[in-house]
Amino acid sequence: MGAGSSTLPAARWKNLRKVYSVIMGIEDYAIVVALAVMVISIFLQVIYRYILTMTLAWSEELARYLMVSSTFIGAGLGIAKGSHIRMNLIRTIIRRENQVRVVNAAVNLCGLVFCIIFASLSYQILKDVTEFGHRSPAINLPMYLPFGAMFIGILLMIFHSTVNFLQAVFGEKGKGENS
Repeated sequence: MGAGSSTLPAARWKNLRKVYSVIMGIEDYAIVVALAVMVISIFLQVIYRYILTMTLAWSEELARYLMVSSTFIGAGLGIAKGSHIRMNLIRTIIRRENQVRVVNAAVNLCGLVFCIIFASLSYQILKDVTEFGHRSPAINLPMYLPFGAMFIGILLMIFHSTVNFLQAVFGEKGKGENS
């Protein structure tokens, strides 16, 4: 890069990478815990149903909410690691680094705009569920918790999309780029 090129100072990239790795560690941990609790609750349901001939009313509902939560948190991790499905045709056709950066920036910007729209709609749903005080039928869980997990997952997607966009614009290649 030349002297006039736009870059972020190395100290800012270093700080961003630290925050990024901490957030990704929290996401990894949350998904592992959610999946472990989900597996345990489903295992208990199987034991109760087929061995003890009783049912646990709460296990299916808990597993469903944990699955939704881990899906949205995992979607943010997918953006961070660049593991979402994508079409690489344009990226394979162009060869010049500046053109690749423009395409990566455009792709990440589109994803970011989608996530922002999704977040605003999710926030409205979360606000309505909180305002009306909805609760789940089996475990009496306040419904703002599963919807809040969805909203947090979308915020994580926005965070990771923003970092990927900055990496594409300022030339710092990260895991969110496959060029």
